[in-house]
Amino acid sequence: MNKIDSLLRYQKEVMDLQYVANILDWDLKMNCPEKSIQELIKKKALIEMKIFGMQKSDKYGLLLANCITSTEFDKLSEEEKRCIIKLFESYHKNKKVPTTFYEKHTKLCMEATDAWEKAVNNGNYETLKPFLKKVIDSTKKLYKYKTGSNNNLYDAMLNEYEEGMTAEV
Repeated sequence: MNKIDSLLRYQKEVMDLQYVANILDWDLKMNCPEKSIQELIKKKALIEMKIFGMQKSDKYGLLLANCITSTEFDKLSEEEKRCIIKLFESYHKNKKVPTTFYEKHTKLCMEATDAWEKAVNNGNYETLKPFLKKVIDSTKKLYKYKTGSNNNLYDAMLNEYEEGMTAEV
């Protein structure tokens, strides 16, 4: 099996798990009985941690590096090359994030989402307030890990969605 096919197989496994996480997320938002929410959050967190572990594993890094340095890489389209390079950049960012922190961050975000859903349905946004500062602080910390810097975290976050864009632009 060539290096590109090995990466594709690994990436498919990651995407399959992401699909399961998306279904759990949908269930949390649409169908989950109130008494089951915390248990479903735990299960979704397990899936998210599996995905995160795969996206920062040494095996994944090696697959990406081997693809980029292979002769097969040169035969790919510019879009395919760019995609693999972006995956490799994300891999290096994820490697910097401690797993224990990421697990806490993930659970916090899921609990905050649940609080948001309840606040919207009940028209009581006071229940959301305790989560806002925690999520903001945790997200800042996540990007500090990913960038290795305290410098302009907004630009680092913006770059995740609009590459090259800064607050100045």
